[in-house]
Amino acid sequence: MPRVRRRALGVGFALACGLGIALAAAGCGESPLAPPRLLGIFTPIGDSGVEVRIQDQGIMDRDASTMWYDQYSITAPDLGPEDDQGVPFVEVNGQLYYHPVKIAQRGLRFLWTFGQTGDSTYLDYAYRFAARLRATADVSSDGARFYPYPYDFYLHHLSSERMKAPWYSGMAQGQALSFFVRLYRLTGDPSYRKAADSTFATFLTPKTPEGHPDRFVAHVDSSGYYWVDEYPMVRQNNDTLNGFIYGVFGLYEYWRLSGDPTARQLVLASLTTLRAYLPAFRVQGEPSYYCLRHRVQDPAYHEVHVQELHQLALMSGDVYFQQISNLFHRDHG
Repeated sequence: MPRVRRRALGVGFALACGLGIALAAAGCGESPLAPPRLLGIFTPIGDSGVEVRIQDQGIMDRDASTMWYDQYSITAPDLGPEDDQGVPFVEVNGQLYYHPVKIAQRGLRFLWTFGQTGDSTYLDYAYRFAARLRATADVSSDGARFYPYPYDFYLHHLSSERMKAPWYSGMAQGQALSFFVRLYRLTGDPSYRKAADSTFATFLTPKTPEGHPDRFVAHVDSSGYYWVDEYPMVRQNNDTLNGFIYGVFGLYEYWRLSGDPTARQLVLASLTTLRAYLPAFRVQGEPSYYCLRHRVQDPAYHEVHVQELHQLALMSGDVYFQQISNLFHRDHG
């Protein structure tokens, strides 16, 4: 979640957004009505009846354990406030809450550390993190497993951009999906495969211009492009880059595990969206936009974008993502 730095986009934007006036009413920071270029052909996703643009340029079958977020230093289990099982909390307004991304990322880190050290302490912690994610999940009538944020959150600290608890994030779903896939690969425990399957199911019912399900962590925009939503809202699309790509990483790992053709479609659809929209995130000579709606710039997240795009190039085999990564790095490296 970004530290806010706004680029000057004119007096109207500065007054409306800087003072926290409702963005939807003000109209500032709107996502483009159409991407810089139209790519792909409309293709139905599985049996959902939802059609999205897909440009099938293939995907590399790459060992996901080399994905960039695994390049950790070995760390002690105690990294901050935690419950009696060692599961991490975050503090919000003096209260402690479970944070699904933090739990999943810590689990991924400890799986990596276990692989490096063979110390079962880290694996034991990963088991506890997985148990907590499953225990706190909200499960829909079709069995899809969502991991809630149990506290209100104000996107970019704007009073108008309230995410009301419980809310769900495509980034959290993607990180949890990677975590359960890796636990299953390591242990062969079918309960982790079931958790991965039910987490993947959350990506299959996106919001569309025609409507939305009760819970969703993805949307299809008016041009037919599929987005994983870090901050899903009924009233608007925020189009956040870093959380989207984390979601793609999870979908990719699930596809490699399962061979599910619908998972492959969602990876390809996501890559198609990114090919079409990445130029809109670039700010020449400056940090890239965190999201297209608010056009916040953050140097730390810009570096995340650079690394994520490099990994997308390796994952997809498409040099375009490396070219954009290089451009971003030159803009602010």
